[in-house]
Amino acid sequence: MLMNGQGTKQDLPAAAGWFRKAADQGHALAQFNMGIFYASGKGVEKILRPHSSGS
Repeated sequence: MLMNGQGTKQDLPAAAGWFRKAADQGHALAQFNMGIFYASGKGVEKILRPHSSGS
C-alpha cells in the first residue's frame, strides 16, 4: 500500500521500513523487495557492490 500509494499517499521510506521489519523475520518476498529498494535507491540509500568471484 505505501509502496504503490494504494489507499494512501505513496511513502517509499515508510514502505522500506515495513519491508525491513518483515525481511528481518525471514519473509522471502520482503527480502526480495528490500533488494529492489536498495538496487534502485528508492526509499533507501542506493547500495551497489561489485560481485566477488570468491577467489
